[in-house]
Amino acid sequence: MPVFLEESAVKHPLPAAAFMLALPALAFAASPAPATGAAAASPAAAAAAAALPSDWIDPDTGHRVIRMSTEPGSQSLYFHQNAFTGAGDKMFITTPKGLATIDLTTLGKSPCKNEVISAGNAGAPVLGPKTRTVYYARGNQILATHLDTHETRTVCTLPAGLTGASGIALNSDETLLASSGDDPTARGIVATQPAPPRSALTPNSSPNGRGENARSMCLYTIDVKTGEIKRILYSTSWLNHTQFSPTDPAQILFCHEGDWHMSIAPGRSAPTDRAQDDLHAHHGQ
Repeated sequence: MPVFLEESAVKHPLPAAAFMLALPALAFAASPAPATGAAAASPAAAAAAAALPSDWIDPDTGHRVIRMSTEPGSQSLYFHQNAFTGAGDKMFITTPKGLATIDLTTLGKSPCKNEVISAGNAGAPVLGPKTRTVYYARGNQILATHLDTHETRTVCTLPAGLTGASGIALNSDETLLASSGDDPTARGIVATQPAPPRSALTPNSSPNGRGENARSMCLYTIDVKTGEIKRILYSTSWLNHTQFSPTDPAQILFCHEGDWHMSIAPGRSAPTDRAQDDLHAHHGQ
């Protein structure tokens, strides 16, 4: 599916910060592998994409909708994963060929250039708007690619037993990544810890493996410079949707069949603080 952006055609001159994605968001899935041969876009798909208009005014809202890509399978990021540089000159997307950028400097004047910056699969990508670096998972490695130079480096290799990087998050000063994954040691560690108050748990008998005592997982951080991995929370319940506060680089938000906040700053008190207990009590079911 091509990518579109929408903004008011009458009152606003296309500022990057005002863009509204008209494309369904991509969850924590890897971008498709580069397509070749029979797996490549079919002539029919290419023809259908070419038939779509590139620029029009929506008659119901009066908004101008501009086509940003022509390649079928292009996708925007998950709704809370940042996709724009701090300068607003580039937008980051995934394509069947790999990770790509869209040049926004010509938006509304001429077709925006799409450029692949890293070929291959990329799981849970997140963009640092200040450093212009995108972080993502590929196999058991966490990689970083610069949007402009395309230089790619390995941030770290996940150790044996720690699998998965679900919902990679980048903190506000762009020094730490956070994610969750399966860890076979977590269940034993949790068994040695004092049981939390029952009011702090959301009982769940979900058959999809996300209920209480159904998993062996940990929440962890990664230093983007050194690659140091720190496990900061062990759980036998589902951990996912990792996010950092947009202003506090030491506060993490994550899904634990409900909303929890965690402080990782030295000297702060309790590691977990339940918030909005029932808001996402059945999230993902």
